[in-house]
This record gives sequence, structure tokens and C-alpha cells, in this order.
Amino acid sequence: MTLTGCVAQGWRNLSAHKKSILYFYLVILGSASILLLPFMESFESSLGSGSYRERLVTALDYDWYQLFRDRVQGAAESFGPWVLGPGPFLHTLEVLLEDGFGKLPAAVLGAVAIYLLLHTFVLSAAVSSLHLHPGGGNTRGFLRNGAEYFGRFLRLSVLALLLYWFMRHVLLTPVDGWVDSFSDVAATEVTGFYLSLARYLLVLVLVVGLDLILDYSRIKVVLEDRTSVLLAVVAAVGFCKRNFLGATGLYLFLVGFTLVWAGLYLGFDTLVGGDSWGGILVAFVVQQIHMLGRMALKLLGFGAQIQFFKSRDPWFRDPVGGGTSLSPTVPTGGPEETA
Repeated sequence: MTLTGCVAQGWRNLSAHKKSILYFYLVILGSASILLLPFMESFESSLGSGSYRERLVTALDYDWYQLFRDRVQGAAESFGPWVLGPGPFLHTLEVLLEDGFGKLPAAVLGAVAIYLLLHTFVLSAAVSSLHLHPGGGNTRGFLRNGAEYFGRFLRLSVLALLLYWFMRHVLLTPVDGWVDSFSDVAATEVTGFYLSLARYLLVLVLVVGLDLILDYSRIKVVLEDRTSVLLAVVAAVGFCKRNFLGATGLYLFLVGFTLVWAGLYLGFDTLVGGDSWGGILVAFVVQQIHMLGRMALKLLGFGAQIQFFKSRDPWFRDPVGGGTSLSPTVPTGGPEETA
């Protein structure tokens, strides 16, 4: 199956599982509320009854912002100018590349932990439902699938954190020292800039590669009913190695969709502006649509990667090509139960 064929089949599967997008959105909304409610209280008390309320609608007052940061503690410490425009995208990337998770307030880390647990459950339910019920299913079946695969997906998430830690602190620490030593003795700052840029690109490539392997590890856990997540990761590495061009090409193709969607959001957000209460309301609605779109693209990616895996793995025949989808855990001579 071609890459576009995989994406088309993934889109058809996604159309039958539109509720999964809503479940992901509710997880994000619920996790964000843990931080939003106390932050709103701190924000309200800092504004007081003065003119800052109206001034902050049109622009961020940096004097007020500095005073606010000096007074607050907890989750409100994470507030900054980067929340505006394209800032969230760049800030998230900076935290990832600089390994800045340890610098986040404890309240933020707690909310992130809750989010990861809920996200893991919904992700396990969504990925398994895309395979077990490609024509669609009900909420009860969705939750049952999540309960069945949650433990394995959670162990995969823990393993992913360990792999990320190993990559960041064991593989990249010598690179950081090498870049710093060469930058200190470089004749110009331009050399140091390009060395730092090369380091960021290396981190980004490693993170992308790890994410690709983890995607197919989750797919193998579901499609092959694997219980050992470590063996699933090893098998996913072998699959990506054998199908390097196809797997990488599909992944980058899907990343391209995400970048286009982010670009559309940023462009529309710039046009809307935030210099009035009406503009802020419209910007909020646009942000929610953007989040729903991101969740849809995430599930589209898994749907497309499932089809790619089936088309390349010898245990499966491509259902779009007229064959039947076979699982190594189900005898080929008898009926397959898809409860």
C-alpha cells in the first residue's frame, strides 16, 4: 500500500471513531483545569481593581508581569510572555531540547503526571479501537479496550521516559561538553551558533526517531497482542530498520500535516488579534478548534501507521487490497473474535 493509501485508510478509520477526538480533548481540558483554576485566582488577586485589566487586553505590561512573577508561587510561576502567539510552540520545543522539565514548578509537574495517565488510557483505547473496531464502536467498547491495554501502554510510557533520560543524560552529555569546549575557543560567535544549532538538530533527530519507534511499539502491542513492552520496542526497531524509508516517509508526511495545521492556526490567530474582548473570545474558540484538529491528526497518524504496518508485516494482508486482516494470535483456520 502506498503512503497516501495508508493515510486515506487512516482517515476512513478516524471518521468512524470521531468520539475518540472528543475524549482526548476532554483529557486535555480536565488536566488543564487543575492548573487553570488556581491560576485564575492568583491572576484575579494580582489585577486588583486598577486599570491593568483593560491594559492587559491590548498588550502585555512587562512591569506588571515582573511584579506578578515576584509575588506568585506554584503553577502561576509558569506564566510568561511565551503564552502569546507562536510562543507555546517554541517554548515547548525549548523545554524539550534543553531538558527543562526539572525546572517546572511542582504543581505543573503534578498536572503533567495526571495528564500522562489519562492520556495513556485514552491513547490505548483509541489505538486498540482503530484496530479491533475499524468500522466504529460505542463508548463501552472504547473503555473496555482502554482497560485491557492501559497497563501495557503505561509500561511503554515509563520505558519511553527511561529511554529519553538515557538519550539526554548519557548520549548527549558528551556532545554538550564537546560543543561548549569548541564554542569557548572559537574565533567568532558564528562558530558557536552553528555548533549549538547542530546540537539542537541532533537532539531533534533522536527524539523523532524515538517517537517513531514508540509509535510502532504501541501498534505491535495491540496488533500482535504482546505483553512484553521491551520485546515490543525491540521488534519495532527491527520493523523500522527493515522499512526505514517507508516508515520514516510516512511519519514525516504526517508531521507535515501537523506543521501545516499549526501554521494555519498561527496565521488565523495573528489576523484575529487580541485587542478587544470580542477578539479574545474568537481567539479562544480558534484555539479549541486547533486542539481538536491536533487530536484528529494524532489519531490519523496512528490509523495510517496501522495500515502501513499491516501492509508490510507478513502476518497481515492488506484489507484494502481485497484480503483479510490476520493476527498472529488468532488461528487462521477458525473465526476471529473481535469483541
